[in-house]
Amino acid sequence: MILVMFLDMKNGMAFNHRRQTRDRAVIERLLAKFPGKCFWGDEKTKTLFDNFDQAVFKADPDFLNKADAGDVAVAEFAPSDQLTAVDKRIEQLVIYRWDKVYPADLVCTYSLVKAGWNLTEQQEFEGHSHEKITEEVYHR
Repeated sequence: MILVMFLDMKNGMAFNHRRQTRDRAVIERLLAKFPGKCFWGDEKTKTLFDNFDQAVFKADPDFLNKADAGDVAVAEFAPSDQLTAVDKRIEQLVIYRWDKVYPADLVCTYSLVKAGWNLTEQQEFEGHSHEKITEEVYHR
C-alpha cells in the first residue's frame, strides 16, 4: 500500500480528535498523483474526498490492514503504533506537510529512519488555504 499522512512542522496530526487543518489542493494533488487508485481511510477522512466524484474511497476502521498493494491508505488519525504494525506492507510513503505548527495531541512518532525510508522527492506547492504545502515522497 501507499501510505499518505498530513503533518505539521512538528509532526502534529490532530487535536482533540479533529484534524488540524485541511486544504482541498492536497486532495486534488493526490487524485492527480494516483489516478484510478482506490483510497482507504476512516470515516472522518472520507469527508475530505466527498466533493471529488472521481475518487474511489473506502472507509473502514481497519483500513490499514484492508488496503491492498497499490492502494492508497490515508492515515490522517492513525496512531504511530498502528503504522509500525503495518510497516512491511508500505510500498511508498507520501507526507503532506503544512507550513505551520498547530496545537496537537496526536503526534506522529513513526520513525522514518528506523523503518529505512529515504526522502526521494520534495516539492512545494500553493494550497487553497495554505501559502506553502510541502509534498515529501519516501522510498526504501
